[in-house]
Amino acid sequence: MCKFQVLGYYFTSPTDKFSLKKLVEEAIDILQSCGLDVVSIVCAQGPKNQGLFKEMNVRIENPFFVHKTKKIYAMYDPPHLLKSVRNNLKNHGIYYEDTSIGDTPRTAFANWKHIEELYEMDSKKM
Repeated sequence: MCKFQVLGYYFTSPTDKFSLKKLVEEAIDILQSCGLDVVSIVCAQGPKNQGLFKEMNVRIENPFFVHKTKKIYAMYDPPHLLKSVRNNLKNHGIYYEDTSIGDTPRTAFANWKHIEELYEMDSKKM
């Protein structure tokens, strides 16, 4: 059985992305020296963590970094991702372009009002 455990929490308020990268690498080294298999790091979406991911060359197409010879996945925690989607839907809306059917791209738009309408429709079915 696989077990996952939070093994560290760091206050990084005055830290820049370079110091943060060093801190992450040192933490991984310590955990690996204890025989633990580090498979991912998870963090909030703050600007420092975004800078850290950029510094480590983590991208959508490449959601991991290599520490020594080990591939380690980097991700933002789901509650912060949901909060970001909510905020973007409320403040800006989201445009989506679909090119999977045919040659002509189809564009769609979603905003918070659509979520409210969906909720109302779903509530009436109960």
